[in-house]
Amino acid sequence: MFSLIEKLILFILISLSFILTLKWIRHFKILIQHGKGSLHKPIIPLIAKTIFLDLVLLKPTWRKRFITNLSHLFIVWGFLFYLFVNFFDILTLFFPNLVLQGLIGNLFRLFADVFSGFILLSISYFVLRRWLWKSPALKIRPEIPLLPSAKTGIKRDSILVASLIFLHVGSRLIGESLRLVQHTDPWQPLASSLSIIWGFSVFPAGLWHLFTWLTILTILVFIPYFPFSKHIHLIFTPLNFIFKPERKTITELEHLDLEDETLEIFGANQFDQLPKTAFLDAYACIMCMRCQEVCPPYQAGSLLSPAALEINKRYALQEFFTKPETLGLNQDTLTVQVIPEEAVWACTACGACTDICPVNNEPLRDILEIRRHLTLTQNEFPKPFEILYKNLERQTNPWGLPQKDRLRWADGLSVPTVEENPTPDYLWWVGCAGAFDNRAQKTSVAMAKILNHSQVSYAVLGELESCTGDSARRTGREDIFYEMALNNLEVLNQFPSAKIITTCPHCYHTLKNEYVEFGANLDVMHHTELIQQFVQENKLTLNTPSSSPVTYHDPCYLGRVNQVFDPPRETLQDSGISLTELSQNKANTFCCGAGGGQMWKENEPSQSQVNHIRYQQALNTQAACLATACPFCKTMFSDAAASHKQQIPVLDIAELIVSQIEKEPL
Repeated sequence: MFSLIEKLILFILISLSFILTLKWIRHFKILIQHGKGSLHKPIIPLIAKTIFLDLVLLKPTWRKRFITNLSHLFIVWGFLFYLFVNFFDILTLFFPNLVLQGLIGNLFRLFADVFSGFILLSISYFVLRRWLWKSPALKIRPEIPLLPSAKTGIKRDSILVASLIFLHVGSRLIGESLRLVQHTDPWQPLASSLSIIWGFSVFPAGLWHLFTWLTILTILVFIPYFPFSKHIHLIFTPLNFIFKPERKTITELEHLDLEDETLEIFGANQFDQLPKTAFLDAYACIMCMRCQEVCPPYQAGSLLSPAALEINKRYALQEFFTKPETLGLNQDTLTVQVIPEEAVWACTACGACTDICPVNNEPLRDILEIRRHLTLTQNEFPKPFEILYKNLERQTNPWGLPQKDRLRWADGLSVPTVEENPTPDYLWWVGCAGAFDNRAQKTSVAMAKILNHSQVSYAVLGELESCTGDSARRTGREDIFYEMALNNLEVLNQFPSAKIITTCPHCYHTLKNEYVEFGANLDVMHHTELIQQFVQENKLTLNTPSSSPVTYHDPCYLGRVNQVFDPPRETLQDSGISLTELSQNKANTFCCGAGGGQMWKENEPSQSQVNHIRYQQALNTQAACLATACPFCKTMFSDAAASHKQQIPVLDIAELIVSQIEKEPL
């Protein structure tokens, strides 16, 4: 029981901690207000499921690091329960007769006891993992630019916070055990066991006071220290879920109104040009490095690390924390403070970093906002993109070939145009790759044969079709994307009842998800979905395939971004083809290296190449063929195969299926 003097001291300390915390909250508010736009107004019932799955159950993280994730789960649950434990403990110090009765009280003591043990075990694991085992997963390669304050801050925070948690939870557990030296409690098995070990015959009041004060002081010190620690993510992670709008896809971008004549700066290259959600990301980051672990350019050895991006943001913002009003005076650019320009252009925009993040961070959005600024405001971009942009503006396709050649691939085939069939059931969006790239044209030929064999009503746009603008948008040229989107929608709106079919996941994604910004509501299918439908409806007569196994690569914008995992696999399996999975598949797929505009330029300097890494993974399966469902993936893997001694054919699923129709099994 606390004396009156102790209660008075405790009240003063709680008040000081509370006042200091309110001051820091105000500073956070001022900092975040420097960001563009406004935070999303939360609709709690709509985000409750997401918060429960992603925040409480840590759903995104279970794909990797099982033991680490289990330990982290115990800490998360323990932290949440300890909010009630600390609140109730402090109340009982002021009001000692306050007791939770019956089953509720028993369960409260049981959970407090058990979680204390789990927290101490989990923190011990993390200390060993960082300081003794020195896990490579927690390191950023030395050549990756990291702010000096970040390098020292991460080490300092890890030591201080681990120490505070040990002291806080350990002191409370010992304090409870000292209370039980004369009568153990079956609902507190851990504390009761310790009470027996102490061997006291009478209640050790002095020791109990010591450990109780340690318990209280550590939490009172911990709370105001939060803003200066990486563990502020405990507060900002829920905020990141609550105030961030639900995205249509993980690669969704902020709409840029190019008709707004008041806009003078596009994209972002200073903190006050980033959206407010980017500030939440910086403080929500738990520095687990999962994003860089799944980042293809990082794994290939480039300077890009999504983790370093968020960490640098955090520590750069911290320099203004005590004087948040001065952030607007900061003239340093994001490409100096946060991420080097070389790393900005190394990104493949695959979305793996956003998808794996357990705290809802979106480093890809920051990178694409910086690209927007570099291209639209500063007119700075990799030199090969000059050709890309000119080709898109002059010939409406990245290859720069004339529109009259869009149907040359179909010479000798019966492929109806919309002029010949103005009311088709299926409007086939062939895509620029399918029309102009030699390797992708083989997919187009195969798809035409499948459509003809199925005897469905379809048509192509021919010269009316233009690039969707995906490459322009991913490389920052929103103006080119804008013009192409409007022109394409003017054409597509003439066929409101047709279901659009694409053989390119990037066309599929853009038509389905990004043209929505311009009022479109298009019914879009990927060709693997349609082929699966044809197989299930027995519209395709298939012959017995080869018994040689095939491995399938999930294109990022079909699989991870749009969650189309099963149709390609079911198509292969329903047609009798033996499927062998790659080590990284479905949502964990590893990018081919073409996305984010990489198709149109040389790789940034790195130790390896993304497409070579993925092709080697395919070879490791011992499959006889690498199947995919994207023209860019097919190109990248074919290029990788050309430089390998061991080669396997790289084919689109449509090519595999048509080989069975034509009695030419592979």
